[in-house]
Amino acid sequence: MSASKESTGTLGNLANIPKLESTAGWINWSREMKDHLTMSGYGDLFKRNKDKPTGTSAATVEKIDNWLSKQERACGAVLNRLGYNAREQVKDKETVTEMFSELEKRFKPKGSAVFQELDRRYNSLTLDQCSGVMNFAEPMADKTFLCHLTFLACRC
Repeated sequence: MSASKESTGTLGNLANIPKLESTAGWINWSREMKDHLTMSGYGDLFKRNKDKPTGTSAATVEKIDNWLSKQERACGAVLNRLGYNAREQVKDKETVTEMFSELEKRFKPKGSAVFQELDRRYNSLTLDQCSGVMNFAEPMADKTFLCHLTFLACRC
């Protein structure tokens, strides 16, 4: 399959991946982005073809060119799904593994991701999202209870 066909065929799937804007989106973004890259033929850049080929023979020079082209396409796909801050974080990175490593440092949630998600939902809950005070109190009580259980679990 040619590179242009490969890019065009998977571009629609790439557009379905939300842009990485904050730590709240890291877990899903990382999984979806790696799945997309793997299905598009770039998964080997994370494992067996992670490092640039070395040597000076004609065959090696061609391998290096192919590797660089593959890196450019993979990095382009990643850049396409990054918000401004994330894009700035990786602007000097040349390989997809360097990009993911840098993004992970900045965006991967620290500690309990479940707790952070509960905290985000709790802090974003407002009365205008509910039809009445009781509708507001119910999710608030649920989140408080879950936070309390999480706190108890962390103490053990």
